[in-house]
Amino acid sequence: MANDKVGRPGFRPLHPGTVLRHDLEALGMSQEAFAEHIGVTRQTVNAIIAGRSSLTAETAAKVARAIGGSTQFWMNMQTAHDAWDAERRPGLSRIKRIKAAPSVFAKSALSGQFAKPGASLRKVALPGEQRAAGRGSLKPGAR
Repeated sequence: MANDKVGRPGFRPLHPGTVLRHDLEALGMSQEAFAEHIGVTRQTVNAIIAGRSSLTAETAAKVARAIGGSTQFWMNMQTAHDAWDAERRPGLSRIKRIKAAPSVFAKSALSGQFAKPGASLRKVALPGEQRAAGRGSLKPGAR
């Protein structure tokens, strides 16, 4: 499988509506009957199946409950589809990475301090706060 982005397939991931359409066909269920079963409009189900609408978390939970899989499974399909499209939008290639300022998340993950079991998080002084001399505590309004 060819990858043009790290972690992204070289082909467009399926929209969850495509999978939903196949599932409904396999069940012999109409879009209208399914919409009524999960409590949404026929237009909502049709727009998802046609790929005109994204699957929301709420609808994904309803679909998962009715057909199977987890809410996260259905949302992951939608997210993969949306991310693939977003990465190929015109104008995105003109945005260059800022080399001097990696994200806080990236720094934490690379340093091994991110999500370390039992690690405490330091409180960062907010505007109007100052660290007390010789201690790690903060004094509101201290200048």
